[in-house]
Formats: sequence, C-alpha cells, structure tokens
Amino acid sequence: MLSGIKTDVKIEKSHFANLTAERGAALTINNINRANLINCSFDGNMAEKGGAIEIVDSNYVSLSNNSFFNN
Repeated sequence: MLSGIKTDVKIEKSHFANLTAERGAALTINNINRANLINCSFDGNMAEKGGAIEIVDSNYVSLSNNSFFNN
C-alpha cells in the first residue's frame, strides 16, 4: 500500500504478478498527492475491489507505458 499525507511517489520498471488482496492486489494508492507509474507490468493480480490497482483519495495518478494482463 502506498499511503501518505499527500506525498509524491514514483515507481518505475516494476513487475507485480499473481498477488491477491481484498483491495488493490498489486497496489493501493491512498492519500497521495502525485503518483507516477512508469514501465511497470501487472499480471494475474486479483482483488475483490480494485483489481491490480485501487486509487483512493489521491490528487493525480499517471500511468505511462504500463502493461496489464489477466487482472
């Protein structure tokens, strides 16, 4: 989980695979000012809410050149 008091976060070249959770199996982005996900892959992640990513109470989320398969 990425959670903060409106902080900035950047994640690059990361692979999230076969994760399970109740919410946001790979990532839950909560209370973040700016989140940038660049060149990441999400494969086979399962959640009741949010699938691979759940975004809650965050100002700006940018997804650039990411891949999503079977989430």
